[in-house]
Amino acid sequence: MATSASKGGVGAAARTNNRTVGGGAGGGVGAETANAKDRQFVTALARGLEVLRAFQDCGGPLGNQEIAKRTGLPKPTVSRLTHTLKQLGYIVHDERLSKYRTGPGVLALGQSNLANTTLLRVARPLMQELREESGASVALGTRDRLEMVYFENILGKGTTALRLDVGARLPIGTTAMGRAYLAAMPSEERGYLMKHLEMLHRARCPVWYVPPASA
Repeated sequence: MATSASKGGVGAAARTNNRTVGGGAGGGVGAETANAKDRQFVTALARGLEVLRAFQDCGGPLGNQEIAKRTGLPKPTVSRLTHTLKQLGYIVHDERLSKYRTGPGVLALGQSNLANTTLLRVARPLMQELREESGASVALGTRDRLEMVYFENILGKGTTALRLDVGARLPIGTTAMGRAYLAAMPSEERGYLMKHLEMLHRARCPVWYVPPASA
């Protein structure tokens, strides 16, 4: 978990053990390969969850071809997974568009997770107190791969306060919360994560990417 107060980059964080990395959509094959030697790892389940991850920040319904592209999974595999997830109520098929969108099953899981998070009940009064003292926006969240997911966001007193809904996802390296999270990590784990952030930045912005200076 991490919490941040943003009014000039002030932040504080508490570390959690989240060693799975990937760039969000498109990280399915990488996550699967990373756990190839783990006998307890259920590949079929991991693939199904990667299909659900494909709907993050997708901007609308997705077809099997689009899901296959975002996850790196074969289209026949995606077709079987979407059929199963539809039968279970986690995604819904739009007959007119012949595409899928997330269903009530996903929403129920998210609401259950938030309702059962004791940390939120404990943190809210403290976040409110920090907001009153600093006038800054105060947010609480955790890392999911290479992004920070917001659990709670108490707006600051300024008119330019950043407005983020619960569940909003932002890159680790460009947010106060993400940088606070990185600062609180042991150096070995931070180096591991920074390596993947560097790879992602180089892949997404090859023209502007500048390798960090050697120590």
